[in-house]
Amino acid sequence: MSIWKEIKCIHFHEEEQKWFVDAWLTGGDTEEGKVIAKLDLQCGVEYIDERAKTDTYAQEIIEAIRFDILAGRVYDLYINDWCVSRGYDSNDYDVEHGFNGESFVCFDEFLDAEFKDEEYVKRLLGDGIDLWLDIINKQQRNPPVHTDKVNPKNTIKRKIKTSLGIIMVLTQIVCLICISMDFYRPIAFAVIVLMGTVVFTESAVKNHRKKNKIVFVMDIAFILFLFISGIVYLIC
Repeated sequence: MSIWKEIKCIHFHEEEQKWFVDAWLTGGDTEEGKVIAKLDLQCGVEYIDERAKTDTYAQEIIEAIRFDILAGRVYDLYINDWCVSRGYDSNDYDVEHGFNGESFVCFDEFLDAEFKDEEYVKRLLGDGIDLWLDIINKQQRNPPVHTDKVNPKNTIKRKIKTSLGIIMVLTQIVCLICISMDFYRPIAFAVIVLMGTVVFTESAVKNHRKKNKIVFVMDIAFILFLFISGIVYLIC
């Protein structure tokens, strides 16, 4: 049981170059969060509130933040290593097309593969492998429970994706209602085709980078199907 109702880490102090961990005793709107700990970019922890050293909830959040800080650092090293080994300049990277269609893996895929490879991480970090071992071992012993309150690197990105997903679903429902009621039917159909094209184009780009040729071809085929269906609908 924790003395704090809510703990978050969403603020990075530019001057101190540290992540601030804020906590609330009640979680109410009138209560102002108090900083209970600070984490630097080397995963060091400065405790502002001594109770955070033994509080289970606080330790869970702090260890999750340490994991994300180190993972972000190793990911940058991985990108540099990937580019150097292939003769690329990371400054020439194109978000949509990578390096002529070739790209390093995204952060989430990196966590599931390269970041778990001890020998590879040791080559990247050198003496810093002890920190990696410490953080990995702590995470394996105590996997995070409050997953919605950790991961400062991806929290905002995840919320945006969720919101966009909800908006797209609601928009498609409205469009289907319009089509069934013969109300702005061409516009509604065009919106559905456009959304489907965006979703499968994103999937096609991702699978092209991962060299999943079969799935990539299927994505392209479905995009063409959407366009052809739209043209046929407009003509008829």
